[in-house]
Amino acid sequence: MGYRRRPEYRIPTDGGFSMDNTVKGLLHILLKARGVSAGVIKNVCSGSRPNIVPNKAKCVLAGVYDINEKDALPAKLTVNVKNKDTELFCEGKASHGSHPEEGINDLMYLLKAVKGAGLDGRNAADRIASCLIKLIGNEIDGASLGIKQKDELVGELTVNVGAMEGDALCASAKIDIRTPIETDLEELFNTLKYKFAIYGIECENMHMQNSHYVDENSFIVRKLKEAYEICFNEKCECIPCAGATYARAFKTGVAFGPCAIDADRGEHGPNEFIYVEELNRLAHALFTAMVKAAGDEI
Repeated sequence: MGYRRRPEYRIPTDGGFSMDNTVKGLLHILLKARGVSAGVIKNVCSGSRPNIVPNKAKCVLAGVYDINEKDALPAKLTVNVKNKDTELFCEGKASHGSHPEEGINDLMYLLKAVKGAGLDGRNAADRIASCLIKLIGNEIDGASLGIKQKDELVGELTVNVGAMEGDALCASAKIDIRTPIETDLEELFNTLKYKFAIYGIECENMHMQNSHYVDENSFIVRKLKEAYEICFNEKCECIPCAGATYARAFKTGVAFGPCAIDADRGEHGPNEFIYVEELNRLAHALFTAMVKAAGDEI
């Protein structure tokens, strides 16, 4: 059997051009609570994954409440009274959880609208909703959670409440947090676990990935820069990435492509897409990068 060397460099195409040599740390947490059949929220449902800004939310309140639809702006809130209950439907705008500023989180705006209904801490859904309103609200920087931080390489920590479901007896919520390079994720998780425990809410570590950084002067970054400048005829810049690219799975991984970093292709949305011409440019850039890395001139 022949011997094959393991590849020294990996170039995943799940970031953006120019290139992503720096990736934020990632922490997904699950909040859980149990309660009794009393309180305000009968049931609530929004989103399914922590790393997506949810765009649809539904909530039923036990009783008739005067909810002002304008309290949910810029999300669109519809309020109906049915069988002596108040039904709320909220629509926002989905985006990747690593960039919550690009979306409109319907769940958090819905909770903002029901804030004045007198949420009861004995009810599981009420308790989580009250906690999310107080510790996060419409913030995306973790300020009220006491975890706000940033660095020069990747910028500010971000927080996205991606999902919530449950009723009076049992409720849960999922949160996505992207962190600066030097953030200690274990310490961050323990801080959050303590804060939520104060409200009688369990906090579980769903997923954790350390940050990733490949020096701009490294061999692979220099070769990718050369390839990019040949193919696109413009200067190549190293761009920090908040998303969870596969680059972090390899010590020397650098995300390269598949299209411009600021291109809106509906990532993780219902109609995600890419143009054929972008795939052609990506193939050319990857071929050029591999030839350059092998030492041949183009």
